[in-house]
Amino acid sequence: MKVNEKLIELFEEIVEYVSGEFDVFEIDLKDGKQIETSALMLKILSSSNVIVKLCKDGNYPEADVLARTNLEASFHMVSIIKTKNGLKEYLAKHEYGKSKMVNSLISDSELMKTFRLDKSDLIKNLEEIKVNIESYDLGHEKRCMQTAKDAGMTSDYQGAYRLLSQAVHVLPGYLEKYYFKIENGKILGFSDCFVEKKLSNALLSSIYTLLISFKQFLFFLKNKQNQFIREEEFELRFRELLEKDLKK
Repeated sequence: MKVNEKLIELFEEIVEYVSGEFDVFEIDLKDGKQIETSALMLKILSSSNVIVKLCKDGNYPEADVLARTNLEASFHMVSIIKTKNGLKEYLAKHEYGKSKMVNSLISDSELMKTFRLDKSDLIKNLEEIKVNIESYDLGHEKRCMQTAKDAGMTSDYQGAYRLLSQAVHVLPGYLEKYYFKIENGKILGFSDCFVEKKLSNALLSSIYTLLISFKQFLFFLKNKQNQFIREEEFELRFRELLEKDLKK
C-alpha cells in the first residue's frame, strides 16, 4: 500500500530529526526523573529505528510488537513527567516484578533444582525486595491502565494499546490477518509474505508515540534547564516534514 510507503519515509525523517535533537541534550545524572525519562526516550527512539527497518522489509507483524512496547514506554515516561509519584511508581514496579519472579521460584522445587538455587538464599532475597517495596510507601503495584490514565493517555490505552496487544499475545484474529491465505471466508493455506492492505497500525501508532513522547520529554527537559520552548516551535518543524512528504 503506497500510503504506508509514504508513512515509512515520514517516520524515518522524524526518527532522524529526534535522534539529532536527543544527542545535544545534557542530562543531569543526579536527577532521577531526568535519568529515567531519558532512558525511556532512548528506548522509544531505538525501537522506532527498528520499526522503520521492519516496515521497509514488509515485516509488519513484528513491527506491531515493538509499537506496543513503545506505547507502554511512553505511558511510563509521560506519567513520570506529569505526576508527583510517577518516578516512585515506576521504580517500585521493577521491585514488584522481582518479587513475583522470586516467589515463583520458591514455589517451584523442580525449577530451583534445575537452576541449582538455594531456597534460603531466595527467601533472603525476597525479604530484601520487600524492604525496597515498602520504602516507596505506595501500598500496591500500579497497573498499566492507571499509568496511561495518569499520563493523560487513556484513549491510547483503550485503542492502540489493546489493538497492538493482539500481536504480543498472538491472538487468532492477529494470525488470520498476517499468516493465513483467506478467500471468501475460507482458509486456503498459509502466507509467507506479510502484505499490509490497510494503513499500518504499527506505523500510525509509532509515529504518534514518538511525537507525543519527544514533545513531553523536550518540554520537561527544557523547563528543567530554564530553556523554555514554545509549542508552536515544536509543531512547526514536524509540519514542515509532513508537508514535504505529502508533496512527493
